[in-house]
Amino acid sequence: AAGARQTELHRELEARNNYIDQVLWTMESGIVTINLDAKICVCNPNAARVLRLKQEGAIGRDLRVLPSPLGDYLYSCLTYGEERNHEEIAVLGGQVLIRVSTRRLLAPQGTLMGAMLLVEDTTAERALTEERRKAERNEVHGQMVARFAHEQKNPLDTIHTFAALLPTRMEA
Repeated sequence: AAGARQTELHRELEARNNYIDQVLWTMESGIVTINLDAKICVCNPNAARVLRLKQEGAIGRDLRVLPSPLGDYLYSCLTYGEERNHEEIAVLGGQVLIRVSTRRLLAPQGTLMGAMLLVEDTTAERALTEERRKAERNEVHGQMVARFAHEQKNPLDTIHTFAALLPTRMEA
C-alpha cells in the first residue's frame, strides 16, 4: 500500500512539475532563476530570446553567462536581499532595452532557495512611443503652419483686393 501511495505521489508531483514547466515556457515575460550556488536553474525561451542566450546552454551554468549587470542584480538579490522592481536598463551594448525585476525565492518554511529575474523587452514599446511622439510633433507643426498661413492670408487678401480695385480708382 505504501508503494502504491508513493507511486501516486510521484505521478502527482510529476504532473505538477510539468504544469509549472508549461507555464514558465509559455510566459510572455522572460524568467531566469538561480539556486543558492548561483547556478541558473530556469531560463525560459523568452528570457533566452531577449538576452540572446542559448536556453540549453544557460541552464546549469554560472549566472555570469547573463549580460551585465543582470548577473550582479541576481547575486545582490540572492545574497543581500536587494530586490528591484520594474527597473529599465539597456543591455548588450545598448541594443536591447529591458525592464527587470528581481525577487528572492523562499521555501514554504521561509528558507532561502534562490533568486528570480523577470525580464520584459521594452524595445518595441519604446519605438512605438517614439513614433507616437513624432506624429504628435508633426501635428503641432502642421497646426503652426496652418495658423501662419492664415495670418499671412488676411493681409494678402486685403492687398489683392486693393490691387484689383486700384485700376478702377485710377480711372475715376
